[in-house]
Amino acid sequence: MKRVLFFTLLLSFLGSFTPLTAQEYPTYDPNAIDVPFTKFTLPNGLRLIVHEDHKAPIVAVNIWYHVGSKNEKPGKSGFAHLFEHLMFNGSENYNTDYFQALEAIGATDLNGTTSNDRTNYFQNVPVGALDQVLWLESDRMGHLLGAIDQAKLDEQRGVVQNEKRQGENQPYALGYDIVQKEMYPPYHPYGHTVIGEMADLNAASLTDVQEWFKAYYGAANAALVIAGDITPEAAYEKVLKYFGNIPAGPTIARPRLNVPKRFGDTRAEYQDRVPQSQISMVWNTTQWGSQESVWLDLLSDVLASGKNSRLYKKLVYEKQISPSAYAYVDHMEIAGNFYIQADVKPGKTVAEVEAAVQEILEEFLAKGPSEEEVKRVKASYFANRLKGLERIGGFGGKSDLLAENEVFGGSPDYYKKMLRWYNETTAKNIHDVAKKYLSDGRFTLVCNPFPEYTVTGTEADRSKAPDVDKKVSAQFPDLQRATLKNGMKVVLAQRAESPTIVSSMMFDAGYCSDKFGGKSGLASLSMKMLSEGTKSLTSLQISEKLQILGANLYANSDLDYSYVTLNTLKQSLDPSLDMMADIVLNPSFPDADFKRLQDLQVNQIANEKKEPQSMVMRVMPELLYGKDHPYGIPMSGSGEEDIVKTLTVNDVREFHQRWLRPNNATIVVSGNITMPELIEKLEKRFGTWQKGDVPKKVIPEVKSTGTSNKIFLIDRPESEQTMIVSGYLTKPYGQMDEAAIEQMNNVLGGDFTSRINMNIREDKHWSYGAGSFIQNTRGQRPYMVYTSVQTDKTKESVQEIIKEVNAFVGEKQMTQAEFDKTKQNTVLGMSGMWETNAAVNGSVRNIVKYGLKDDYWKTYSERVQKLGLKDVQNVAKTIVQPNNLGWFMSADAEKTVPGLQTLGMEVIQIDANGKVVSKKVKP
Repeated sequence: MKRVLFFTLLLSFLGSFTPLTAQEYPTYDPNAIDVPFTKFTLPNGLRLIVHEDHKAPIVAVNIWYHVGSKNEKPGKSGFAHLFEHLMFNGSENYNTDYFQALEAIGATDLNGTTSNDRTNYFQNVPVGALDQVLWLESDRMGHLLGAIDQAKLDEQRGVVQNEKRQGENQPYALGYDIVQKEMYPPYHPYGHTVIGEMADLNAASLTDVQEWFKAYYGAANAALVIAGDITPEAAYEKVLKYFGNIPAGPTIARPRLNVPKRFGDTRAEYQDRVPQSQISMVWNTTQWGSQESVWLDLLSDVLASGKNSRLYKKLVYEKQISPSAYAYVDHMEIAGNFYIQADVKPGKTVAEVEAAVQEILEEFLAKGPSEEEVKRVKASYFANRLKGLERIGGFGGKSDLLAENEVFGGSPDYYKKMLRWYNETTAKNIHDVAKKYLSDGRFTLVCNPFPEYTVTGTEADRSKAPDVDKKVSAQFPDLQRATLKNGMKVVLAQRAESPTIVSSMMFDAGYCSDKFGGKSGLASLSMKMLSEGTKSLTSLQISEKLQILGANLYANSDLDYSYVTLNTLKQSLDPSLDMMADIVLNPSFPDADFKRLQDLQVNQIANEKKEPQSMVMRVMPELLYGKDHPYGIPMSGSGEEDIVKTLTVNDVREFHQRWLRPNNATIVVSGNITMPELIEKLEKRFGTWQKGDVPKKVIPEVKSTGTSNKIFLIDRPESEQTMIVSGYLTKPYGQMDEAAIEQMNNVLGGDFTSRINMNIREDKHWSYGAGSFIQNTRGQRPYMVYTSVQTDKTKESVQEIIKEVNAFVGEKQMTQAEFDKTKQNTVLGMSGMWETNAAVNGSVRNIVKYGLKDDYWKTYSERVQKLGLKDVQNVAKTIVQPNNLGWFMSADAEKTVPGLQTLGMEVIQIDANGKVVSKKVKP
């Protein structure tokens, strides 16, 4: 057993270095720094470390539990610290405040703390009080659970939450939470702060607390250090008496070294009520107790310890742009962080200070420290270490040193290895570790002062909401029309307010052209192929040129039309139009790209047959219109898989030759250009384009669909929801008062606050959303009610939809309040309807597609404002046809069909291709 007085240690240390001269620094013998100890391990696994120091009749009692916030599970943040508080609230045999007992016996340096990796409790007491302290410590280690009740948990929860608020109320404190979550991912043991999240603290239960105690507060997970005026034998006898009967506790899984590698630098800013801006730079580094951690510690001292340190000297002393600058390492058990922090002097800028710090860093990374700097920081380190050893207890005292090294290093004298590393560190070591950890992965956090705002002192009238000015004049430009020599029609909406010009070439083809000499899915595939290459450019070259021009060009179809649309800036209009003309007139249809897009379209079809909504939308058109009708195709235009697989490049070329002709085209342009300018540019690029024979599209009227009051159901086993679409055909767009139809549909199912959505979603909570809409087409168009509901409410949802639709044209027609609300919303909403040239272009395309008057949109707002409630009610009676509703669903047939059969409708089960599988006759 070693028994050495402290002054002997001090003298031996002082005798180990040479007197300082002008050119020399003291040298040190790290072996001379010695804190003698005797270590015991009790049968229950408790480790006891005893250090004798007889200079005063006191002893330090310092117990470390190897548990911290890194041991917390997701959703349990803050538990380690919360439990530390509970340990001071009394145990089973001393059920009162721990501080009361200690303060009564002259205890000093009394506290408990929690870190990421450990929880410790320490106090200095007179020798005569040692038995009582050990009795108290052992009672809360072995006999705590019976004393913790809900009242104590709630009390300490509140205390901890106020500690959290108090900490976060300090200047710059919010930054530590930001740094922690930036440097470590959520699943990392250090991915949350020690004090935890408010929600987790609120959720802590008595059971949680009890499980934490059982898991981590066993004797084998603790190290007890007694330092002071006592012999090892006496200390062991006392500790065995009070702690010997406490269970060891369960085995514990220890997280291993885990330093997250960051690639690239990131940054963030936040505001706080602080006097000046502060810059923090943080890097992830290695763990406590490694040789590199020693080098990093000395690196931080070279940068910021003392007035001659690089940061202080440059920022504070010479440039005087910062009142203070720091660098330090936060050593933790399985990782670490290196910090540089600098405050910004009032009148200076964050950019100035950050640039100066960056300059210092770059110089250091390039050249490393000088020998003089290394000697200086090493001398300072050893001197500070010696001063800390003067105390037996408290932070940094000898008991703290022994406990830390036992818990994290595996031996109380592990510090000796680290002292040798400090002593042997070279300038190259520090330079190398700086390059390794500070060259990449930096997180820069800037805290700026929250501005000082003031209020006017005059309160607005809040007795009622201000009136809305209902005078809205929706601005829609006049349309100009012309025709090129080859027959292509030109429609211009001239607007000078925007730098963009949108040009959309419309071809009277669309998906429905597949039924006029084409093949299923051909229109969709053909239009996609246009931008895959021309006679002079590949697909990638087209994409690159468009990107350089700042232009977007795409080709697509809807049911009635096919489009090539260009959106570009006026300054690049000419080369962009060149690209558009090349794509329309000279497509090359490369075989490799055709095969790629063909495969994608086949995959799209396969996906549509699995996704609930698209399953329905694929089969519903054929059921409504009939198999031979041009509209009797999958609504997406993707076609039938077996046919799409047989398509060839020649099919695409034929589509292009047949449908993309100037006499079948209208180009709609919106933007800052005059008609003479536009015609000149278009004639130059498209003037030689030859007319051709274009098939005539005839969209026949459907007299009867045969779907009314029938349920067509696609079986989707184990589906958690039922996709419901009910619908029928109504008149083509433009043949009725569309302004009145819009108001009618808004109230029934178009708006969030519509009757159908408020019923199915907000009142019943059966669905995320429900509504109605009209799919606009040149021929008869489907009016549809849709929703996706939980499976067990399928039948009930159908009943509610029927109830709402019937009521809307029956005993509960649209009210004046509903009408006024939707009318005002429509009129006011038109204020921003045509904010962009693309939006204007879209509306003009509708005029062309549906054969509307040129002033259709210019007068739309006026027509809406002239509407009366009766107008909308009368339109509703024409459009809303409850008795014509057909029902189309994708659902788990086994779970839904029995209920649907009770509705009095025929239930027809079909497959994803629309083929009948079985029929259930209505009972």
